[in-house]
Amino acid sequence: MSNKFIPNSFQVPNVLVDEYITKLSSHSFKLLLFIIRKTRGWQKHKDSISATQLAKVVGLKKIKSVYPYIKELEALNLIKVHKKLGKVNQYSLGTNFDKPVPKKGTLQKALLKQLIIKGFFQIFLKDGKAKSESLKQSLKPLS
Repeated sequence: MSNKFIPNSFQVPNVLVDEYITKLSSHSFKLLLFIIRKTRGWQKHKDSISATQLAKVVGLKKIKSVYPYIKELEALNLIKVHKKLGKVNQYSLGTNFDKPVPKKGTLQKALLKQLIIKGFFQIFLKDGKAKSESLKQSLKPLS
């Protein structure tokens, strides 16, 4: 079987359909498919995509509303965001397409841990209230 792309189409890694489709939020999944289309669908490793364009794809009116979904994909290493001051962000695919998806419940823990490491220190409790913690406290094992 040839490893080339089929004309007028783009390929989606099996793990996305087999595993991540039920784990990711619908907006994150749409963004990921769009980024795959804009990169691999055009035989590119990365592509410049504006936040306005990403927000439009998922039907969000406020541009800043798209960033949590980008962070979700980034935290799971499904995409990589390449930022340059004064330039539109470039997006490429991450390296997590060959790894098994974390078991149910651990996906949220892994995502939370990545967000904490990246500087998000506000923890949301089960009752929906926010609680701020220091980085040292936040990095304790999640259970």
